[in-house]
Amino acid sequence: MNKTKKSLADNPEITEKLKIFFKNQLLNSMEGNKDIPPSFKEMIKERGVSYEMLENYLITTPRLICDFMDSKDIFIEIVRIEGKFSFYINEHFRGSDHDSRKEAETASVIASIEHYKNTFNQNSEEK
Repeated sequence: MNKTKKSLADNPEITEKLKIFFKNQLLNSMEGNKDIPPSFKEMIKERGVSYEMLENYLITTPRLICDFMDSKDIFIEIVRIEGKFSFYINEHFRGSDHDSRKEAETASVIASIEHYKNTFNQNSEEK
């Protein structure tokens, strides 16, 4: 099991929030697009984004999670230093030595889900 799949499987509450977020993003992106059949739009409204669709989005285009994390005040920054890619979450260094931007983005997805889970759990305990 790849790390992104494992992170989603280990965090079902966050996975559900991501599915809702991506459903809304997908519906917003289809707004006014006459090339997309109305039946497809209705299907997305009714069924939402499946776990498999979400998993595929995050594996093939990991940077899509940035909008969701931004909405939760978790900011991911990918930087290139001396030919290697690294990432920061909320200005804290979290990972380095990735050969490609996509590798760093994938690692940042996993780390941001963990960060969100820890923040969510911490806020729940404070109530």
